Amino acid sequence: MEPRAGILHRGGIMPRLSTAGQCPPPLPRRPARSGPAAACLLAGLCLLAGVANWAQAQTAVTLVSNTGQADGDTGGLANLKHAQSFTTGPSANGWTLTAVDVDIAASSGTLGEGLVTIRTSNTAGTRPTSTVLGTLSNPSDTSAGTRTFTSTDGIRLDGNTTYFVHFDRTNHVTVDLQNTTSDDEDSGATSGWSIADISVFATRGTTDWAEWAQSKKIAIKGYANSVSDTTAPTVSSATVNGTSLVITFNENLAAAANLANTAFTVKKTPQGGNETTVSLTGSPAISGATVTLTLASAVVVRDTDVKVSYTKPTSGNNNKLKDAADNEVDTFTNQAVTATGVPVAPTKPTLVATTTTSLTIAWTHPASGFTTLIRNYVHYREQGTSNWRNHYPGGSPVTQVTIPNLKPGTRYQVRVVVTNMAGGGRRPELASRHPSGIGGNARPQPGRQQPRRQRARPDAARHRAVGHPLVGDVTQP
Repeated sequence: MEPRAGILHRGGIMPRLSTAGQCPPPLPRRPARSGPAAACLLAGLCLLAGVANWAQAQTAVTLVSNTGQADGDTGGLANLKHAQSFTTGPSANGWTLTAVDVDIAASSGTLGEGLVTIRTSNTAGTRPTSTVLGTLSNPSDTSAGTRTFTSTDGIRLDGNTTYFVHFDRTNHVTVDLQNTTSDDEDSGATSGWSIADISVFATRGTTDWAEWAQSKKIAIKGYANSVSDTTAPTVSSATVNGTSLVITFNENLAAAANLANTAFTVKKTPQGGNETTVSLTGSPAISGATVTLTLASAVVVRDTDVKVSYTKPTSGNNNKLKDAADNEVDTFTNQAVTATGVPVAPTKPTLVATTTTSLTIAWTHPASGFTTLIRNYVHYREQGTSNWRNHYPGGSPVTQVTIPNLKPGTRYQVRVVVTNMAGGGRRPELASRHPSGIGGNARPQPGRQQPRRQRARPDAARHRAVGHPLVGDVTQP
């Protein structure tokens, strides 16, 4: 098949085309059949998949359709891919495409996702480019008939611009697309919208597009945008739980298929150490207003001053953080990151009473930073020894215990440990206490020495929050 010089639209006029980085001035268009008049033209390409937070909520309508026209040939997707161009009408703030109806002549089973995508056109407006600007979700039923493929978040289109609906199977199920012999659209098209009089096809895996003198039967659905957004998203907060670091923005973000870890830097300072850079693994994941980074090593209870930075890429495509209106997130540095799920230590315990063979201590649970507490532990040891002994491996958390069976006239160190589902908190500084007086009426007083801190086992640090130890004397008989 010999390629023709261009794609004919009804009325023989070629409108402005969508290109990457190049938008020629709009040419005159044929008079609109029907629909509301538009105010002005929108210059430049602005088509992104994402939540259309730049547009007020609208009711989607059929903007242009030819599904009611006479059937023609069918185009199979066994070894070929197909594309049908359409042109938008004028709109100062562009359009949002929400769905495309496709007339399927026959299919051999359930189609794979990704069959239908929206793409920009080349400069001449005759061929689709490789830039995928939105992938439509399959309907539950992909058998023969007119089926609706939808965009969850909406795809933004410029006014007076040509785009392509691109068809290419993603699994071994074959499908035939219905063509029409008519050059007309159905009645009720929105002003300025049209479907090209021909379609194009190519062998799968190639870009050798040829023209077919029949159009694919499609219907474009969506609405005109009423609000223009020129404000870039900003960071609201950042949190980390183990190896998952989540950056939250003040609005939803557009998809960025080529966003890379190299745009981000995460740093932390281990307790008692120097600031280090945390390596990232996998790929950043955008979901709504959040970006999730996967750390190669987890943030643990002894890490402090966690922070994240983002450097906006200066080259490349589809690799920047931005919203659906194409407003790019600016570079930000050292955004503070809050560790979530990691508990803080209990309050410093106090010595309530002593006897010749026991110590009674009390404490208060943290006011925040916990998931549901599982249980308390109390550790104690004779001062000057290295081994902690466990007391009260009880069920529900308490705030006061008595440690029995101690040696008379001996000084002990005591600490409180709490456990929850999320993991451990930081080890606090040690504090010293010793009683003055006799028996259960003894009151805690400032101690005379600072006990040496015992390093917690790494595995233990991941599972518990260690409270402030104290030192208490068991009274003389």
